[in-house]
Amino acid sequence: MPSNNDLVLVIPPILEVAGGAVRIDRDFANNLTAYLAHFDRVDVYCPKAGALGSFPAVVEQHEIPGHERLGLHILPQPYREDRYLRHRLAVGRQLKAALARARYRLISPHAPLSWSSLAGRICVRNGWPFDFEADWDLAGTSRYIIAQMPPGPRKLHHRLRFELHMLRYRRLLRRSSLALVQGQDVYEAYKGIAPNIHSVLNIQITAAERIAPAEVEAKAGEITAGAPLKLVYAGRASEMKGPLFWLDTMRRLREAGVRSEAVWLGGGEELETMRAFAAEHGLAGTCALPGNVAKEEVLAAMKGAHLFVFCHMGYESPRNLMEAVASGAPLCGFATPYSRSLVAPHGGGAFVERGDTAALAETIASLDRDRPALAQLVRACARSGQELDRDKAIEKRITLLKEYL
Repeated sequence: MPSNNDLVLVIPPILEVAGGAVRIDRDFANNLTAYLAHFDRVDVYCPKAGALGSFPAVVEQHEIPGHERLGLHILPQPYREDRYLRHRLAVGRQLKAALARARYRLISPHAPLSWSSLAGRICVRNGWPFDFEADWDLAGTSRYIIAQMPPGPRKLHHRLRFELHMLRYRRLLRRSSLALVQGQDVYEAYKGIAPNIHSVLNIQITAAERIAPAEVEAKAGEITAGAPLKLVYAGRASEMKGPLFWLDTMRRLREAGVRSEAVWLGGGEELETMRAFAAEHGLAGTCALPGNVAKEEVLAAMKGAHLFVFCHMGYESPRNLMEAVASGAPLCGFATPYSRSLVAPHGGGAFVERGDTAALAETIASLDRDRPALAQLVRACARSGQELDRDKAIEKRITLLKEYL
């Protein structure tokens, strides 16, 4: 085993390139800052993002403390058979050399034909310990995506490629020395496969960003005074986030006579479909769809929200739910082990079965009728949010890396 204190990460895209300048996802840059404080050198191997603007905010390498000990290595895009096969040998040699030099190895096999999966197989062949990281239940989510596709050769191709990938994915999980999986959904999916699995969270909320006690009480007072419900969602407008389920919930609330002001903050491929649905069902006056906004605006909206309404259809651990809890915006949406776990410490959530927009609308309407109960839900949520801290979360992950690798 190498005697150094170096860390190598082979991961999904966390950077973009614009005019020759490399810019890093700001949230991941926070993690890199912590890694650089605990490891002598950190080397990141990943493809660049497919398009500029893929991340809400970015920083340049020189802005990261310890950046002189950080190596960013941009790999070719691998996610199609022809591209993967064209570059496989060269990338394999590059990764093998890097993984051989480092003492600590972190991979995240996020998709078929990913370089992270190749790095895992290299570690297995050479008997090198590695950390397997995952932030979604790949099998559950992929099966849902494939089920939504129309019948035909494309659907068959995706299904076959997925099944092959899952065989390799589970093999790497079984051979991992450590598996750090994000949230209870992913933990429940993989706990019977990985021999040394731990549930962690990729928290990007600092103590300064959490809602203050005075803000909690101001919001509770606004609720009990009878103000229209402020309903917020912040996230990508993509099918997995259930945007049409969310809008259908808003439609049901309007028909039930609930006074509300709703906003979906975030762009994506489904945004125009959402706008068309809102126009067709007369939601334009009560439901705003502005697209992408800055993180600061998102956090401000969450702190002002009476409920964070979500209709996620995937099996994952989205950070927006953590941000909502830390902002004192009670979670109200489709139940998952992950969403329930976030408010388990002190409460702060109301959940229904996945896909049941009628039940979700009635849950919101019942809270609208019982304003003291909703105000207490806000207070409980804010108390649960005190458990979420960026620095403590990354310290836990680093401690596990050093203990088991």
